[in-house]
Amino acid sequence: MLVGGVCAAVAALLYFYDPALSSFYPSCPLRALTGLLCPFCGGLRAAHELLHGRVLEAAALNPFLFAAGLAWPVVPPRWTAIGAVLFMAARNLG
Repeated sequence: MLVGGVCAAVAALLYFYDPALSSFYPSCPLRALTGLLCPFCGGLRAAHELLHGRVLEAAALNPFLFAAGLAWPVVPPRWTAIGAVLFMAARNLG
């Protein structure tokens, strides 16, 4: 019950306050130190877009989170997670 309440509060916060425009959201330490995007970079912005029904924008911001959201009830195979990490690494190089 407590977990559900916390999830609802976080979803409401993400719905009403855009992470791209609000400064109180945490920043990525890996990106701050190296300039590289980690697999979770853009996750808050993608969740905000999903809550507003903008699926394509969410997928563009964070394909990893988007794929995880689609496979939520199913545990993805190990190769799917490895593929997502490799995709994000290739995105950083290009």
